[in-house]
Amino acid sequence: MFKLYMREPLVAKLRGRINELTEQVKECRRQLAQNSRNSSRPPSGDGFKKENSTANGRPRRDCEKKSSGGQPGHQGRTMRQTSQPDSVQELYPTVCPHCGEAIDETAEWHPEIQVRQLVDQEVPSRTIKTTEYRAHRCSCSHCGRLVRATFPAGVDGPVQFGPNLSAHVVYLRIKHLIPERRIVEILKVLSGVNMSSATVATICRRQAEEVRPLAPALQRQVAQGEAPKHLDETGLRIEGKTQWLHVMSTEKTTSLRVAEGRGEMFDDLTGRVVHDSFASYPKMEELIHGYCHAHHLRELQAAKEQQEEWAGKMVWYLLVLERFVRRAKRRDSTHQNRGSPELAKDLRETIYQRYDDILNEAIQYHQELPPLPSGKRGRRRKRTGHNLAERLQRNREDSLRFVFDWAIPFTNNLAERDSRMMKLVMKISGCFRSQQGAADFAVLRGVISTAEKQGWDVISTLRLAPEELADKLLIG
Repeated sequence: MFKLYMREPLVAKLRGRINELTEQVKECRRQLAQNSRNSSRPPSGDGFKKENSTANGRPRRDCEKKSSGGQPGHQGRTMRQTSQPDSVQELYPTVCPHCGEAIDETAEWHPEIQVRQLVDQEVPSRTIKTTEYRAHRCSCSHCGRLVRATFPAGVDGPVQFGPNLSAHVVYLRIKHLIPERRIVEILKVLSGVNMSSATVATICRRQAEEVRPLAPALQRQVAQGEAPKHLDETGLRIEGKTQWLHVMSTEKTTSLRVAEGRGEMFDDLTGRVVHDSFASYPKMEELIHGYCHAHHLRELQAAKEQQEEWAGKMVWYLLVLERFVRRAKRRDSTHQNRGSPELAKDLRETIYQRYDDILNEAIQYHQELPPLPSGKRGRRRKRTGHNLAERLQRNREDSLRFVFDWAIPFTNNLAERDSRMMKLVMKISGCFRSQQGAADFAVLRGVISTAEKQGWDVISTLRLAPEELADKLLIG
């Protein structure tokens, strides 16, 4: 009996150790099971082992049995014939395909004409148009001093490239992320332009210097506007150090800036903001917040794969609410921009109650599980699903705001799209070699993104003088 009594502390210690190792194995398996569907990892990290479903757990098209191409209700963009073609070629038959005789002047011509149009691009001439400016000088007949004619604005050096070529270089480098050496090859093949890589960098830097003074005013205009601001941040490498690209965008405007810290938010923000669950966003208590449910769906998918039934219920419920809002907007387009639908009181209470019931079930499920081993100091550890449920419960009003405020979208995909290209830059180049290069990219990318959202011609926008560009950006 004495030996058994002495073994009990050892057995209890071993059981505790076994439980600790079991939880560690579960955590390792959870991390190994992460992919683009259940975490923030990019799809490129999935490799060739991709399951046949989308990021939010919905089946793909082949599982939904949808046909390829545009779905019912999709507004197509079919090519139409123009009433004013650039050139017209009249085609007349010369030989009869039935009898083989030649068609002569005695043939009877019918008024019916079949018309087909060919849309094509002229092959570049590979010739460079060089304009020489000769500034003459003379002696003033009144004072006798020497007077020289002034050169046009932008003509500063003995030889330089004009605004058209410069705009194309900036467009290829900043929009399409083509490396400098490949831009040199493209220009040489298509236009016969001999340009060096250093000149490409100089053109982009000069364009950024002209646009940079407009960035604070554009940022302030976006921050204080009425449209919901989509906020996001993504990491980048500058001179071997990690820094952050902060994004603030609307449906019509994009503002980008580089900062050393992830929590360095934009200043002077007002109104509605949409973002993910990063801790710095809820601290801006004076704003109206909306959360990105694309992130929530991925986290819930991960919890669902850990056999947490409540997560599947929450995924289903959020998607039902999203479908309800989307159909309601389609029926009543007057509220889509106003963002204040009138829902019945009992319906609002039902939406909240169902949301609370699912999260109460989640919290009760985790409270019944054995506690995780924790250190002697600090807060008690909680499982990932437990933390997610408490966060959704704590942010209930902001999480469901998209249902009651239709100006708030279901996801933060707008900001995600504006920041996604930075990751592609990191894959291509690895890092920026200077702080100035990263700032140049951010300011030029913001201008190009804004021009595209506004429906402007990007090349024409990049050709504008700084004063004209300021009027267009800050007024448009």
